[in-house]
Amino acid sequence: MKNIQIALPSYTGDVSLTVMSRLIHLNKPANCNVIFSFSIRVFIDKARNAMAQQCIDRGNDYLFFCDSDQIPDKDILVKMVALDKDIVGCPIPSRNGAHELAVYDLDGDRMNNFTQTQQVGAVGMASTLIKRKVLEKVIKHYPAPFQFENIWEMKNDKEILVEYSEDINFCRRARDLGFEVWCMADIKSLHIGNPLAYFYENGEYKSI
Repeated sequence: MKNIQIALPSYTGDVSLTVMSRLIHLNKPANCNVIFSFSIRVFIDKARNAMAQQCIDRGNDYLFFCDSDQIPDKDILVKMVALDKDIVGCPIPSRNGAHELAVYDLDGDRMNNFTQTQQVGAVGMASTLIKRKVLEKVIKHYPAPFQFENIWEMKNDKEILVEYSEDINFCRRARDLGFEVWCMADIKSLHIGNPLAYFYENGEYKSI
């Protein structure tokens, strides 16, 4: 029996009943248990690092990050575990209605038209599954694997300063250590905004 740790980082601790109900009623992959971990009044990078360490310390097989403003498909865990990749995310649209996704290609460019499940450069962690072996190796090289960082890089023959968020930086570090990042096109996760909620499905931006 394998364990999936659902990690719900929330600085305020305010998680809606709708989000919690969905997470509690997610369909479980065969031979898998689901356990929960929470964070309150901890900044997102520190929350993710603490939850990653907890996954390792408790011997959980997977860490599934679900941000407190996400309502994922009920089959998200079943599909992600079945894909059997190191890091698996799904296309998450902006919560303000902008037609952009938290998905980046292998060159680091944002992918706003995502139509097929494929290997990518990075995904946002809002609804993402990570194998424990990834966390174990990354944390050996980076004690704080999720970390905001500014790095000078060459882009189009010019050196530019690239600002990495904690989740995109984690994907970059994992890839440097030989792991793959994948994004699934047939999964959606509702991103709760104000006043609408947004999702990306079948190559289209939608709201409710």
